[in-house]
Amino acid sequence: MSILLGRPRLVNAIDCDVELPINCNFPESIESMHLSTAQAYSSHDTRVPSSVCLSLLTYELSQKIHEIRTLRADKPGLQDYTIIQRLHSEILSLVKELPSTIRTPNPDTSWDLQFPIIPRLREKIFTAAYSLLMALHRPHVAKHMQSRETVLKAGLAILESQQRFFEAITQFHYAYFGNAFFSIDAVIVLSTVVSSFPSKDVDLLQQIVLATQQAIGRLCLIETENEMARAGIKIARSSHQTVKDAYNRSKLLNPVPTSTSITHEYQGLEDDTFQRSHQITLPELGDSFDTGFPIYHNAVTNEADLNESMMSMNQTGATEFDISYWMGYRQQIVNDAVDMFDSNMN
Repeated sequence: MSILLGRPRLVNAIDCDVELPINCNFPESIESMHLSTAQAYSSHDTRVPSSVCLSLLTYELSQKIHEIRTLRADKPGLQDYTIIQRLHSEILSLVKELPSTIRTPNPDTSWDLQFPIIPRLREKIFTAAYSLLMALHRPHVAKHMQSRETVLKAGLAILESQQRFFEAITQFHYAYFGNAFFSIDAVIVLSTVVSSFPSKDVDLLQQIVLATQQAIGRLCLIETENEMARAGIKIARSSHQTVKDAYNRSKLLNPVPTSTSITHEYQGLEDDTFQRSHQITLPELGDSFDTGFPIYHNAVTNEADLNESMMSMNQTGATEFDISYWMGYRQQIVNDAVDMFDSNMN
């Protein structure tokens, strides 16, 4: 998350040299294991992974963040693009090596009903990994088509994961900042990329429109309990309108046969890393489209409304991630793309 927030790291890479039991087999008996390993993966039932698995993976991801920043791979203009490709592959490998119970896609769901924490844990892990992938590729979307495609697929995958997570929680969890942060982040990045770099993939754009509209629905449902949702909901609506406009333009320029539904097959971000998983069938986009949440036609489409919201948030100081933070974040994405275009012209 330090890349997403643009904040300094509090731990030095040289202090993080512990070899973690991230890919250990589950033991038949806890007595036969070393205590630290047992503590890492066992709960009251040694066959079920504990919530510490999330901490283990985020530790591994933080190591990648150290490397990304050291190599300046989080900045536009990186000359050796193989660095991005290698880090991309290594991040996906970390997810692939997780226990099947908490790995996505193709998870072992046999324990989900008995242990409701597992589906939530699985989606938190997935969102963390794909948020890092999106952050890794975002500065390079202007120069590399592969990064552009990865950002779109990763952002869409994050929103789908956040919807699955939302369906696995109760109202008591609405205040969790991740319920808003990851959705707002993905919506802003997706909208900025599709508006800056028009895509001919009408189906993908349609999926993004649906996912961003669904994200707004989640934010509206939790905004009473979640300060970050209240702060980001207007810019999320504005971003959704941007995505919808991009979709409509692409649909006019690249007409495709319409049908009552389309099927989005999630294949991961590398065909040789992840195999096909579940299929998500979504209805055809239209004015009466029903995501299960209310339709939000009052999307904010001008900066005046955003600025008005920004002023009220600054006066109240309700949250550190107010509308000014998200507006600045969106502008930084645009600036990265513009700077790369300017450098290429020169």
